[in-house]
Amino acid sequence: MKGIINLHQKNFIPLKLLFVSLTFLLILQSGAHADNQAPGILLQDYDKGIDFTNQKLILITNSDSPDYAGLKYNDSGWKTVSLPSNWRDFFPENPRVCWYRIHVVFPGELPVQSAGLSLGTISDIDEFYFNGKLVAGTGSFPPGRVSAYDKKRIYEIPTKLIIPGGDNVIALRVMGLFPYENGPHKGIFRIGNYSLMQKKFLTEEMPDIIFIALYLIVSLYFALIFVTRSIDKEYLFFSLFTFFTALYLFLRTQVKYLLFDNFFILKRIEYLALFFIPLFAMEYISHYYGRRNRTLHIIYYIFTGTVATVVIVNPGIPLWNDILFYFVEPSWVIPFGYCFAVSIKEYKNVNDAKYLLIAFIVAWIVFVNDMLFDRGIIGTARLSTYSFIVIIIGTALIMRKRFTRLYATAELYNNRRRGVFSISDENREKLDKSIGYIKENFRDDISREGLAEFSGMHYDYFGKLFKQYTGMKIGDYINELRIEEAADKLITTDMKVIDIAYETGFESLSTFYRAFQNVKKETPTDWQEKHRKK
Repeated sequence: MKGIINLHQKNFIPLKLLFVSLTFLLILQSGAHADNQAPGILLQDYDKGIDFTNQKLILITNSDSPDYAGLKYNDSGWKTVSLPSNWRDFFPENPRVCWYRIHVVFPGELPVQSAGLSLGTISDIDEFYFNGKLVAGTGSFPPGRVSAYDKKRIYEIPTKLIIPGGDNVIALRVMGLFPYENGPHKGIFRIGNYSLMQKKFLTEEMPDIIFIALYLIVSLYFALIFVTRSIDKEYLFFSLFTFFTALYLFLRTQVKYLLFDNFFILKRIEYLALFFIPLFAMEYISHYYGRRNRTLHIIYYIFTGTVATVVIVNPGIPLWNDILFYFVEPSWVIPFGYCFAVSIKEYKNVNDAKYLLIAFIVAWIVFVNDMLFDRGIIGTARLSTYSFIVIIIGTALIMRKRFTRLYATAELYNNRRRGVFSISDENREKLDKSIGYIKENFRDDISREGLAEFSGMHYDYFGKLFKQYTGMKIGDYINELRIEEAADKLITTDMKVIDIAYETGFESLSTFYRAFQNVKKETPTDWQEKHRKK
């Protein structure tokens, strides 16, 4: 037994040395790869998933080869980066195509439901490979290139391709478009339950859609106001300003792809909508304050028409983007500067000028923020969708108040011309009481002042309300009651005309004749002869 033990110990020493040597070599090899190869992602639960945003776990190279998609490809020489990022930060020469590889260890069993991969927003085109197999892609590589640089990527990972408990490789081939922004540069990067990712995606879009729907309601409301009052063009241009803002913000959402999937057409409409928003804002302010269009307006209209024509005619999206960045956005100083200047000038003359001034200050802050955010200069967030609710709803309330005020003024003017005024229930009761009094006492001397005092109103106001309620002046109403009684007496009694005149309340025969002819369109005598024969 002792010999056996010694023999084992003698044999064990070389094995032990061999094990230590191999371990040391592995450590050295691991250290050699530490700067070049990402350790990979360890997914422990399919449903809980894992968020690898801003984690330095991604491999990248600036060359292009189909071999990069392979599961066994040696990527030890690739750079290690995190996402989101712009590949120009690692490759100043701004390559045309880059590849990304992500090593993932999945749980020891296959998922019950499909796993998914969220890759945020990728500029511009991509192909998604899993364990060497092409699974999906967004946009189309040349020839027949189709851009897709603002479309969020959520890909389903085929369950049959997953290696449980082993090394899996996600490979991403990306072709850029712009010189300043390429690769997976924005969003959340996550592996998890595919169905839950889709639901979360739609849920995150809903607040934007609710705000946009409110903008459309406001736009429709003021369009209808313009239809009823087409002379007030500020309502038309505010409606157009709101509609184009809603259209632009909608085209910034991902929901647009659920309705229409032609990226090129959607992007063209988005650029055109953005170009016209400041123009309609300037036109709205001009009409709101009753300003005439001057040379400044004409210059900006020509400029807007020119850039819009370029977008319509030229199919180059990079050119559209350059026009927006270098010409359109700097030109906003004209419409917004005009709105500022006019609002400040009208500050003391128009009550609502201060509110509009505040609205355009907020609008300017929003546009500047979004412009800097889109350029990657600041890392805040786009404010237009949510901040514009303050601008548009606030301005809409100002416009509605203005409309109510103008409408009330116009109605008052028209009513005065027609002698029509609104009547409250209380005043209606007073008028009914006064009419009852007149019907009982029309033969007596009744004055407007006396009736007004009887009703508890000012005589002038009472007279206007009486005419609206009956369609007749007080004197005409009383005379008609007297003439109707006189006409009846002329054909049913043998009373003399003069006696009937005095008995029905007239002060003279001439007044009676004149009033009778106004009501019956003939003299009392003619009336008497005509109707007595019948």
